[in-house]
Amino acid sequence: MTLWLLVQGFSDLVSCYVLGYVYAMPDEAVSFVRVDSCEAVRHEVDETKLVLHSPHHWVVIPLPPSGGNVKLWYRWGSDKVHIGSDDYEVRWGRVLKG
Repeated sequence: MTLWLLVQGFSDLVSCYVLGYVYAMPDEAVSFVRVDSCEAVRHEVDETKLVLHSPHHWVVIPLPPSGGNVKLWYRWGSDKVHIGSDDYEVRWGRVLKG
């Protein structure tokens, strides 16, 4: 008998939480200050999103337009991120090596 499980999110060799604070003030660049020790995941930030990279996957996290200083935590491989007091869906994909 074969058992098939549908899993949202993805599995990776990386097992960690990405933790930090998003700073978004009017007329200033958005920044993300990390407070975790997850060295296998790198990050990039722009005005509307945070992008996380591991050797095998990428994750795009939409940043809320409200601005200010909000706490963010994301369990690597999850399909949701917690920002401030709300949860948001993330997009993810595989890194293509060629």
